[in-house]
Amino acid sequence: MLGLVPGIGSSAGLVLSVGLIVQAIHAGARPVTVGRMMGIAGVDALVGTIPVLGTVFDFVFKANERNSRVLASQALQPERTTKDSQRLVATTILAAIALVVLVLVLAVVGVVLLFRAVF
Repeated sequence: MLGLVPGIGSSAGLVLSVGLIVQAIHAGARPVTVGRMMGIAGVDALVGTIPVLGTVFDFVFKANERNSRVLASQALQPERTTKDSQRLVATTILAAIALVVLVLVLAVVGVVLLFRAVF
């Protein structure tokens, strides 16, 4: 129901996610696992701010359930979870860098095309 008010549902979900992440830190979760959980919460909060799409995404993505599974996996299979988390964090960083480069290239191409059209 909170998801119907723009920003309120996302904020409430993020508060719950932060609580779960704090519990993970107190439980001794490895830093890379905490980073993975923060990434999941961040994606959920970011996409959750988009009207309608955010509500559908929240319904499907279920960030807090994912984070609970990551934390449980950390307790049961710490080495595997650490390796999976390292891989996911590295992939996410590379994807973010690629996205920034793509946006910059498109901006430069757009400026060049604009100058050619004007001059």
